[in-house]
Amino acid sequence: MSANVHRIRSSVEQENYKDLVKQSRLTVNTELSRLINGLFEGADDILFNLAEKAESNDEQSQYFDAMRLLRLERKNIMLNFAEALKPHLQPHTQDKHQDESEDGTLSELSLIEHDDMEEMVAINSMSAKAENKHHDAISHLEARLEFLALKTAFIFGKNSLAPKHIAESFQSATKDLSISLTVRLILYKLFDIEVCTKLGGLYHALNQLYIENDILAQIKLSAPSNSTEGGNSPSPQPRAPQAKLDDNIENPADHRGMMSATPGFSPQTSNSNAPEGSYENLGANVEHALNQ
Repeated sequence: MSANVHRIRSSVEQENYKDLVKQSRLTVNTELSRLINGLFEGADDILFNLAEKAESNDEQSQYFDAMRLLRLERKNIMLNFAEALKPHLQPHTQDKHQDESEDGTLSELSLIEHDDMEEMVAINSMSAKAENKHHDAISHLEARLEFLALKTAFIFGKNSLAPKHIAESFQSATKDLSISLTVRLILYKLFDIEVCTKLGGLYHALNQLYIENDILAQIKLSAPSNSTEGGNSPSPQPRAPQAKLDDNIENPADHRGMMSATPGFSPQTSNSNAPEGSYENLGANVEHALNQ
């Protein structure tokens, strides 16, 4: 009788944890979708402003072409990002991903092309900054994922949502875009500002989900800051529903509509009085970061 009761309780517990894992994946999808959508919403303004300041027709065309390409490829980039991140979100018993060792990385540096080296530096830099910025929230999340791994085989590994894995997934999602290294590095800087610096929202949402489900509930953090400078940011204003990473998006263009083929296309006028960190000020943030 006792053995039967234990098996029933164990089965019920496993199902409960399975539901919690589903909620975890939904949270990851929702939070990262929001951040990636934010990147696309800001990309037009950045590239348009750079095109206006271009010193040659070729340079201007490069930025306009990149604007057009990002609009056309938005759906594919989001789907590819989700696909690249997917292996990291497999059950921890199935995830065979291993980070390259430092020695292995150093031994291959001599074989890396200049452009690839530039990308590697950009990815490593934004990942390291995000690791430092969100260190406490990441540590708490890893502790809870380790705890869950003792309870269920369904949960993903503790390092699955490390900033480097997220940044590398974006790199993989955009690797086939026909853009110059200059534009690619601008895109990475946008990812740094709009995603990496704001990953605190994702980590906080997951930690809060686990606290509500009594997973190491005694460890708590205050709500995260998503500002680029690390200060307190105002509460975000409500927005229209955004595309999810796994949505079948019929129209990859954002709310401004598809860009025309003529160079005269202009995105919405920027607001000089917009708060710091808003999309209207994103151009200034990126230009400042690029000049550092």
